[in-house]
Amino acid sequence: MGLRSRLGQDDGFKLVSDLLAPSFMSEEVQPPAAEFDLSGLRSGSYFFEALLRCFRAHIPLLVRIEDRNASAHSLELCAPFLDHRVVETALAFPFHQYMKEGVNKAILRKAAGGVLAPEVLAQRRKFNTPGNNSFMIYEVLQHEFMQMLESKSFSDTGIWSHNCKTLYLNDMAQRARAGVWLRVYMVQRWYERVVRGQR
Repeated sequence: MGLRSRLGQDDGFKLVSDLLAPSFMSEEVQPPAAEFDLSGLRSGSYFFEALLRCFRAHIPLLVRIEDRNASAHSLELCAPFLDHRVVETALAFPFHQYMKEGVNKAILRKAAGGVLAPEVLAQRRKFNTPGNNSFMIYEVLQHEFMQMLESKSFSDTGIWSHNCKTLYLNDMAQRARAGVWLRVYMVQRWYERVVRGQR
């Protein structure tokens, strides 16, 4: 079964189908098996370097947003995952242990196994987080996003439609699909740093 058949039943797929390259969506093309071994990726240093750059660049903004949201409801912000001991412990694990058998946050799920209900541990759906994806994608990251869309690296992946720049500009004018574009950004950056970085 091709990727289009598998995803076509998903309502969320309709939001992204125009962003993907036709060759990537072909019924004849089966999604390729991963050609790289995450466990041998210099202990995940590409991932960790990218993560640390993200911490340094974006964490202050995100903490300000969270703090503002908490203050608006007379609450005090508590961000336990930003405690330096938690971050240092998390970064000590090998990269390949972060996702096991297609389930993300595998280390955290295992650590919380005796505390959380099984149905919570098994939850795979991602819930919205506080903040404004539209502001992040169409303002904070706009210049970087445009450079990414115009780059050879973006077109060479074979994942994305050649119309992505036009679609992005149209969506920016309407402030539409910001969450989808955020995921495009994350997938492309992951591809550049992890997949292409190992080659």
